[in-house]
Amino acid sequence: MSARDTQTTGSKRSLAPLGAVVIAIAAFACVEATGWVMRQTDRTNFLARAFSHTEATLKAAVDPRFQTKADEIARVLTRLVVIDAIKGAALFDGSGHLQDSFGERTETGFESILRVPSNVFGTADPTRAEFYLAPAVTGTPFHLLVRTDVGEMAGLEGLAGRRITALAAAAAAAAGATTLLFVWFGVAVPIRRIVAVAEKAIAHPGMADVGPPIRGAAGELATLAAGVERLRSSLAEIWRTKVLVADAILESAPFAVVQLAPDGSPIFGNPAATALFGHDVAHGADPGVPVIVRDLETAERTVLREHFERHGGAPRLVEIAGSTGDHYAQAASLVVGADTRSPTTIAMFADVTATHGARLGAEGERDRLAALARLMARREAELKFSLETSLTLLSGDARGREAHLDIAPFAREWLDTATAAGLVVARSAVNEDAPPVAGPREDLRATMRLALLLAYARSARPPVQMLVEVKGINFETVGLTVRATGAEGVGEETLGVDWQLPLGALRAAVRRVGGQMSEVVVEEDEVIVRIVLRGAAERLTATRKKA
Repeated sequence: MSARDTQTTGSKRSLAPLGAVVIAIAAFACVEATGWVMRQTDRTNFLARAFSHTEATLKAAVDPRFQTKADEIARVLTRLVVIDAIKGAALFDGSGHLQDSFGERTETGFESILRVPSNVFGTADPTRAEFYLAPAVTGTPFHLLVRTDVGEMAGLEGLAGRRITALAAAAAAAAGATTLLFVWFGVAVPIRRIVAVAEKAIAHPGMADVGPPIRGAAGELATLAAGVERLRSSLAEIWRTKVLVADAILESAPFAVVQLAPDGSPIFGNPAATALFGHDVAHGADPGVPVIVRDLETAERTVLREHFERHGGAPRLVEIAGSTGDHYAQAASLVVGADTRSPTTIAMFADVTATHGARLGAEGERDRLAALARLMARREAELKFSLETSLTLLSGDARGREAHLDIAPFAREWLDTATAAGLVVARSAVNEDAPPVAGPREDLRATMRLALLLAYARSARPPVQMLVEVKGINFETVGLTVRATGAEGVGEETLGVDWQLPLGALRAAVRRVGGQMSEVVVEEDEVIVRIVLRGAAERLTATRKKA
């Protein structure tokens, strides 16, 4: 039994004694209050009788013939004090001034008499009381304050108080005992019986309806017992027809199922989940530890609850680090009881480790074949350009017919072929304002193509980026510059062209067009080929000299 269950049970056990104590205190207070009211009533009645007796005694003692004389009143009061009929007195004239006092000194002043509309005044001594006799009562012109003994009343009042207290204690004990017995046998015992049946049904739902029905309850407890009986039957039926079936399905399911608490910690995992994660996620070495996965699309490593909150319940490919290696699964989720106080998340995983590995292998093979295809296309283009170079060398030094040409299209032609084969990148370019060049057409074409091939062959990291510039130097010459620069972010690959072959062919082609090799500059990341060719103005000058 948990600490919470123990605390709850303890509270139930203390309910009956607590109720008995409360009822006993209430009964004691009720009887005491009633006794106090009765004592106050008896005191008021006793003082009223004592006041009437004192008034009658004083009227009988005063001679009517001299009742207006202060001496007569003083004589009477002195005699009453002497015979102990009264304990003391005070005589006030009509204006309230004290004329004389007798016996014990009175405590009530004339101001109090005028301020308080009463004829009876208490004193500091509980056995004494002071009565005010107005002139209209005594038939004299004087105000009299008489102090009398009420000790008998105080004794009787104390005796009555002790008896009422004893009666209150007896009533409290009887009420408490009666309440304790009633609550214990009429409420606590039936409730404990109902709680025991309910706890048994919760502990073993499949056997909730096994055992006799709850008996011995009456009234509202009988209604509660009937509700518990219906709950037992429903719980057992649901458990057998749904929960056990669902449990059997989960135990034999080929996909992993993990149930998450509202705080994200796992509280259930089927055998497929144990096999996928490499340990029991709910009852393993560290139970309740959140499950961490890595989303392969975003490369984020988060706990399951945050993963589903961020990406929703749609299936996503995740990586699960386990003791036996990394596993890959398609993860999806759904929330059960989203409108309740404790919603739970059901996470489902389909193990795709083998499929993912096969896909990665297929992608690697595809990339390898694609790289091989690119390499073969490059080698084919390099071989083609090398054969073209050899043909240029075999053509000899015969010169063709002179022409006036723009050689930029020859460069674009070669760059398009080289780009398609992967020798150069697509960002290569030729300037648009190229001046015309003089020379045989095929020889000029060969010169441009060989200059581009030489720059490519001398580069150290193909594919390269090519830049071709055709600019006039003066009226008679044109400069051809080819730059080959290593492209950023491209891996190193070997060349299939010997740069000496295009260099020799280029020199022969340049001689045939009447040009001149300027320089070939080879730097760490750049190759520059410069050639000087004859311009259109030079061709015009040569024609005039022949004429």
